[in-house]
Amino acid sequence: MLSRSKRGGNVKVKWDEGDSCQVHWTHLHLEVPKVSVEIILATLGDATELKSRPEDQSGHWPANFFEALVRSDWRDWVLAVKKENAGWIVNQATRVVKYNDMKRGARCIPLGELFSVKRDGRYKFRQIAYGNMLRPGKDYGETFASTVSADGMRWFLALACSTNMQIFGWDATVGYLQADLEVPVYAYLPSHHEYSELPMEELAVLRQQLLKLVEVEGPSGLKKFITEHRRSTRKNSEHVLELLKSVYGIPSSGNSFAMLMKSTHTDKCGVHQTQTDPSIYIKIVCDNIGAGGEDPDSKRAVECVGENGTTNVHCVDGTVVEFLVIIIWTDDVRYFGTEEL
Repeated sequence: MLSRSKRGGNVKVKWDEGDSCQVHWTHLHLEVPKVSVEIILATLGDATELKSRPEDQSGHWPANFFEALVRSDWRDWVLAVKKENAGWIVNQATRVVKYNDMKRGARCIPLGELFSVKRDGRYKFRQIAYGNMLRPGKDYGETFASTVSADGMRWFLALACSTNMQIFGWDATVGYLQADLEVPVYAYLPSHHEYSELPMEELAVLRQQLLKLVEVEGPSGLKKFITEHRRSTRKNSEHVLELLKSVYGIPSSGNSFAMLMKSTHTDKCGVHQTQTDPSIYIKIVCDNIGAGGEDPDSKRAVECVGENGTTNVHCVDGTVVEFLVIIIWTDDVRYFGTEEL
């Protein structure tokens, strides 16, 4: 709290603890606190759900697999790495090839390893490609990926409310890895390549060796070991990873996955992409009783193909009896409709 004194430019400063002092007003400045995720959640009353620090209070998340192994919560980190790696294996995202067998002109880039803890306490590991090291037009193509617009979102929610229908949703697990990569790209072996699939018992032995290294040489010893391991995988390695799927971080991955989502909905699910918003898909079934005496039991919709080849669906002289509306943004999907569809 500040109060101006009668003595020229002096002001009286009273601290929250109760102490006070007098200083010249030119020595004061307004300090704006830095806005962080923690402050925002605390303001919203949701700070109890945030795990803002690593388990060992080191102030930062692990930067690689070896740093994760020496932590007290190492098992949680290992399980997170195994979960991410399982998605790569199931989708056959990579394969190990000899360095000399790389396709001519292709780039070999590092893979980033992102460790974090979600607000609900779940440990998360995400492996990404350093797409900023790739060349446009050579290592990747189209970077545009469609997502539902704000107007499309409002229309979707308004329609759901007006029809009194519940909105459901799903998202694709490691979605990008389900789309093929068109241009060949290679990556250096990540730090966990030879270790993440080992059983916990063997990893515990490796952990004891790393802890012994830290005990004898200190944290600098572990950093030296990690640096030498990174150098061996990037300069002297005989093998690299060939990326076969649209790995997170490659600029064209969003577009590849968007095309996969489009073909899945239109070709396999039989829904129609709208012209107004390409990220909105609909399917309607009509009870058409036309003036020409059509069969009242027939249920059909009329398709009209626009100039750009996009299909519109509407009813002619009939009533919509079944419908399905879908919106998509990246790998998240929300939908509602009648039970039959």
